[in-house]
Amino acid sequence: MTNRIGALVALGFASLLLAGCAGQRPPTWVEDVCNIHASWISSDRPQADEERLTSSLQDSIPEDGDGAVADSARAFVTAAQEDDRSEVESAHERLVAACKDSGWEPAEG
Repeated sequence: MTNRIGALVALGFASLLLAGCAGQRPPTWVEDVCNIHASWISSDRPQADEERLTSSLQDSIPEDGDGAVADSARAFVTAAQEDDRSEVESAHERLVAACKDSGWEPAEG
């Protein structure tokens, strides 16, 4: 199961890297959430970093933050805190898609 999650994480990161959308930039907090998530995806030990990730995500979403990025990030945090691996995987995929759809682009470099 760990290999499957690792493969999905790698696929999600590849999708983020290839998802260049021209247009309006998303709000700063959306960029922060997506950057934090992309950093977690690219780490060598994603499950080991979940506690730090969930804390960072919670701190980055404003109380009035709404939309697919906020909803997906909140779902990810809840699932990680409850150690619901299936929902972590699902929320991760939704967050990747939401970041892409928001117009977020990974930092160059």
